[in-house]
Amino acid sequence: MSNKQNEDPPLSWIHPERAMVLWGVSCVLILVATVLFLHFAKIPEEPKEEVSLSSCFLIAQAPPYLYTKKVVLANLSAYNPVAAQCDSTPDITASGKKVRAGYVANNCLPFGTIVEIDGKHYEVQDRMNRRYGCKYFDILMWNEQEARTFGRQIKEITYYKLVI
Repeated sequence: MSNKQNEDPPLSWIHPERAMVLWGVSCVLILVATVLFLHFAKIPEEPKEEVSLSSCFLIAQAPPYLYTKKVVLANLSAYNPVAAQCDSTPDITASGKKVRAGYVANNCLPFGTIVEIDGKHYEVQDRMNRRYGCKYFDILMWNEQEARTFGRQIKEITYYKLVI
């Protein structure tokens, strides 16, 4: 037996018109598979950073005539986003935004107001029970033990409200 009998036949046995049809069909199948994958695949989205006009960066960069700055003595407490401490939707703030670190609750300041407490910046995006007045601030904390340790404190805070 010669080695030529064991070799694969050359591709010349495929008629050129059939090759074009096969190539076209394979392209269509690849395209359909790609579209189906993109349609049905659960590709996780990157979390979108919420940017508000009154972010800390804008306050730091804005000229002083665009915002008012006030220092007040406030009653501070901490809360956790759980139904026992909030309403029936603890993962949504009173402003309608999804709960995230850096939010604080206050009944009088407009949503988006920046509050500085101990050098950290928070954004007012939630409300407290209506029995609490304007001098009460409730800081969102994820850890229940951390919130209990924080307890109630009276401190000077600074808040910034955009004039525009």
